[in-house]
Amino acid sequence: MSKKGVSKISGNPAPKVGEQTTYIVTDWYPATPAGERNPADVTWELFKKRSNGSFTTTNIKKKGDGSFTFGEVASKNSYRLEAYLHEPEGSGPTTIDITPQPAGIPKINKVELRYVDDSPGTVFSYTEKMVALAHCVNLTGEKLLFTLWEDDAAGEGHNSKNKFVDSRQAVVGRTGTATAEFILTKALMQKAAQGERDPKELEFYVTVEYYKDKKHASDNVELKTPDYKPPVPQQKPSAPIKNSASAPAATPKAPTKAPPKAPGSPAASKPASQKEESGILDAITESLRNKWNELWDWAESKGTVKPDKKATPAKPEGKTTSVVDQTPKEVFSKVTGPGKEAVLYISSEIATEIKVDKAGKLISYPDYGGYNGMEEYKEDNKIFSKKISSSKSAFPLYKMYIYRGNKIGEAVKKLKQDLKFKTHENAEATVLTVARHAQTNNKNYGSSGPIPPNTIDSLYRIRYMQARNHANKESFRYRFVDNNAANLKVVKDLKDEVSSGAMTLGSRSSISIDPWKSKDLIGCVGVRSSDGENHSSYATEIKDLSAANYKFVYHALNNYLESVVPELTGVYGRRGYSSNGKIAVSASAYEEEIKVFALIDPLPEIDDCNCDKVKKDGRKEYYDSFGTKVISHVSSHTSANKFKGLYMIAQRRQENGFSLKTPLNNPMNIKGSGDAGKKSMATHETYNGKYEARVESFANFTSEEAGFDGYIELLKKNFPDAHHALTDNSKSIDDFVAGLEDTGLKGAYATGEPKNGLTGTQQYKKAVKDNFNSTLNDYKNMLACKLCKSKDEKEKAEIKKDIELLKQLK
Repeated sequence: MSKKGVSKISGNPAPKVGEQTTYIVTDWYPATPAGERNPADVTWELFKKRSNGSFTTTNIKKKGDGSFTFGEVASKNSYRLEAYLHEPEGSGPTTIDITPQPAGIPKINKVELRYVDDSPGTVFSYTEKMVALAHCVNLTGEKLLFTLWEDDAAGEGHNSKNKFVDSRQAVVGRTGTATAEFILTKALMQKAAQGERDPKELEFYVTVEYYKDKKHASDNVELKTPDYKPPVPQQKPSAPIKNSASAPAATPKAPTKAPPKAPGSPAASKPASQKEESGILDAITESLRNKWNELWDWAESKGTVKPDKKATPAKPEGKTTSVVDQTPKEVFSKVTGPGKEAVLYISSEIATEIKVDKAGKLISYPDYGGYNGMEEYKEDNKIFSKKISSSKSAFPLYKMYIYRGNKIGEAVKKLKQDLKFKTHENAEATVLTVARHAQTNNKNYGSSGPIPPNTIDSLYRIRYMQARNHANKESFRYRFVDNNAANLKVVKDLKDEVSSGAMTLGSRSSISIDPWKSKDLIGCVGVRSSDGENHSSYATEIKDLSAANYKFVYHALNNYLESVVPELTGVYGRRGYSSNGKIAVSASAYEEEIKVFALIDPLPEIDDCNCDKVKKDGRKEYYDSFGTKVISHVSSHTSANKFKGLYMIAQRRQENGFSLKTPLNNPMNIKGSGDAGKKSMATHETYNGKYEARVESFANFTSEEAGFDGYIELLKKNFPDAHHALTDNSKSIDDFVAGLEDTGLKGAYATGEPKNGLTGTQQYKKAVKDNFNSTLNDYKNMLACKLCKSKDEKEKAEIKKDIELLKQLK
């Protein structure tokens, strides 16, 4: 068959780093119809040269546009660029081998403003971070100066009359980028608003400097200031004070021109700076300029403040914008004295970590409890559990945040707002450190497991209750219970509340706030010191656990809790209780019942999402390695459902089980010769109806990637129907196995063992199909688990799309 598509391309094989280079199609194969010779339909794909000489895709593809700009790190690598209409050929005149050359002159290419999730930033709310990213050439290891400006002056670009707001230094990394973060505090926004005719309409941009003769600026961004209040002018200017490196200040030129400052703001305690008024850099920036003899380069990127309306910024042509939640944040007053409501938020945020050495051996751990069946569980380089012995696991300590309200509903509202904006700015300054596991069952939230998680819409209630343990020792404890009448029974005398009502939490008994480690807890929460030892509040009393002294251990802890959360003294059971024993318990000052709620995060390593459905026999690791590669291949080389890759995953399971490493780097056991030749190996084949041992020549490859490429080429050449089944959504697993065994151009792909009335080829087809159904079920379970555990809405949306793709698979 004659080839169709691109036959030759041209362009610079040694482009300079940082400079845009355009590659073009110069010729087409004669068999390419005139109507298909359209450069706009050409795909340009970049491949990276590996140490073994092979090329693998970078997954950088562009359709129609053959323009590429190589970053600084690219000068340390070689690449191959290919243009094609349908599929890459891998070599020949449709490719150009490229070796980017280092740029001779230091340069800042551009500056971008981004949100903390790395998406492009256009509209920001204050109290969040604005991340400035500079793309540089030939500046690795050099310091850059990032400066945040409020845009006063008319016209585009940087103007020295614009108002300096803040500055940061950052070092350019080996990839040629440098980042600086600006936390958009109220103080900064008030500073930026000084002297503005309309402080509600502020534009910001960031400049980046490397010192010679020009600057680079970001695009403007909008900044939401929902609780902006007009500044109150001062009657008299403050007396001048001497400038310092940390607080630049100077006497205003004239009282009538001094920018007004918001009462109570940090700026209100200092006189106005002439440098701030004129837009010149402050003392920090100026001293840096003096330290560096000349300015080499500068870049900038811009923005706007619209506090009263929900801004919808115009979308620049050819660019995408990321929309952030612009709901104004409510500002709450600080609670002084007993409030009207509180929430205890027990997070999954680690307070004190498990530490290991380079070999992964335990060095120290703050807490331990029953073994949870895992050698180790990590997320984001944080260790959540580590096996100590067959009966014991190490655990970290977790943070418990406290929210209080001046009025009913306010504490919950504070917590909701912080959850929404992913902060703890409305929490109290004191953060408790707690143990969260159990002495027996750390695998689920059953009767003896850790405290069950809940949601902001199903908060638990805290009550106070008299109880006796298994040894009949009396104690009085704060307990987590369901918010219902059975647990909070109405009684005539408040003194009876402490021993009234049920103690249930879902299908289990209630959970108390204790002084114990996880090894002594049965699903409760233990308040500990930050190093995992006994908290100072009860450290003395816990030395005596006799029946006579047992309750005083709890009294000591409870008194401390009440000093941090005074609203606890108003909960059900506590209002009517007081004691004058060894550790006195003061009478409550509350007459009305105060509601204290609890929100509990799930523990990451505990399976509350049915994640154990996937067998722990190596298949998960196999799917994460080979499975990921195969799905990526289908996604990048075809327009078909990416989970068509499960066909190949199922076939490899038949060939090599769940092994991560395969003989001769030949994952599909293909015969013939590979890029490293061939090698004889023992195998079993069916000849004339007999299944017998033989020695055959198998392809030898330099890497598994090369072995997989060899398999794909074999499918294209000898098993086109099977390959077509991988690229056509209308085809099924039946089409794939039939293409392998029934319609191969040179016979069947493999011979299985004849049994149960099936021939060898029938047996192979059945085995691959069975593997496919098992693999499909595993992927559905893995995605369901991932969806259950995910807290990120964007990630959840992507997982749901993948689940739908799995459902479409035949």
